[in-house]
Amino acid sequence: MNQKKISNMNIKSVVVLLIVCFMTIGVRAQNSVYTISINALNGSQYNLSNYTTDTLLIVLLPVKKASTEIAFLNRIDSITLAHSGTLKTIAIPSIEDGYKQDSTNTLINMYQQYLDTGIIVAQPVYTHKSSGQQQNQLFQWLTHANQNGHFNDEEPGVGSFYFIDTSGNLYAIFEPEARNSNKALNKVLL
Repeated sequence: MNQKKISNMNIKSVVVLLIVCFMTIGVRAQNSVYTISINALNGSQYNLSNYTTDTLLIVLLPVKKASTEIAFLNRIDSITLAHSGTLKTIAIPSIEDGYKQDSTNTLINMYQQYLDTGIIVAQPVYTHKSSGQQQNQLFQWLTHANQNGHFNDEEPGVGSFYFIDTSGNLYAIFEPEARNSNKALNKVLL
């Protein structure tokens, strides 16, 4: 009889453990970056679930054509090309950081001139937490710990890099000041 009680207790423990595991998996799936889609400037839609075998690099694009901004676009391009087999870059203009509707054609031409065609250039979106409900779903995920698991910061602005590994974990953020550090970048990408 004692063995039967122990077996029933073990079965109940296993059932409770399985329920907790399934609930945890369900919560994680709801907060997965791979449930998010990106609308590109060219009109295409890209599901992030198509890139589970790549490290994702999310970059905030400049919205003005200046020499420093062109140098930054060249840097994004060279990083992407150097890691073309393992890295998918998604570059996004930010509405709060100066995007203007009337500059769309100029920006499209600038991005096409300096960025490889393998880089997804998204439509401009609201990226900052301060935009509240208007904040884009991807940036909600990137800036809220309850969605990405640990980072809970405001989006720092043009030139920010966000790195997401093949398990869908946000594992590094480079603020604009750190974006030119080759040593740090190589550590993150290797």
